[in-house]
Amino acid sequence: MNDETGALGIITELDVPAEMRDGTILRANVFRPDGPGRFPAILLRTPYRKKTEGFERYVRCGYVVAIQDTRGRYASDGEYAANTGESDKESEDGYDSVEVLRLLDGVVDIWMPDLKYADPDAGCRLSGIEDYPQRARAALAEMYRQVGDDWELGPEGELRRGLLVRMLVLPDGLAGIEENLEWISQDLSPRVAISLLAQYHPAHRIPGSSEFHDIDRRVNRAEWERAVTALKTHMEGKRHHVQGAVI
Repeated sequence: MNDETGALGIITELDVPAEMRDGTILRANVFRPDGPGRFPAILLRTPYRKKTEGFERYVRCGYVVAIQDTRGRYASDGEYAANTGESDKESEDGYDSVEVLRLLDGVVDIWMPDLKYADPDAGCRLSGIEDYPQRARAALAEMYRQVGDDWELGPEGELRRGLLVRMLVLPDGLAGIEENLEWISQDLSPRVAISLLAQYHPAHRIPGSSEFHDIDRRVNRAEWERAVTALKTHMEGKRHHVQGAVI
């Protein structure tokens, strides 16, 4: 499969099983470089059927890519009930316990977590996860302990080791962007890299729902500009990624 001079070959493994904490088996397709040594990994989880190809560029640059069917979808076992507001195991599959993160110390080189909410009620109502801020911040603190706020780059500028926190701006300030940025700056470091995302759009059960009426719209320009201002206020450095204009 090596069709580029000097490029790494690719080893593909399909439906690789992973046992969750309740014994349910989720399956992922794994694409890894055909070569010796350790490689940074990218983990993707999707309810929309995992791809069986298309990651050649990343693997040839030295990354392992794993894409997993979420619980109850396609090759993965269990019952699919994500984002229903009910207590479901899919929520647990998507966040990392500190105990598991500690076991990965020295194994994972790149952490790219989402930080979705600063308010426990928003996390519970919108994602069905109790105590979301407490759990997510504890996980982020452990990731930061392992890799710090610096980035190690490869010869072509690719990230080899580091932490990037993804934050999706939601309507009505429901993501708690400023509160989370203030926590990162004060409790971790103002130099932790942030990716500020503007692509939220209502889908699935949201459109027309009275329960989720407050997120049944795109983010407006004023909300986006407040998030960008908060990033500039609380964070330092030049590694932050701010998505383009709000559409």
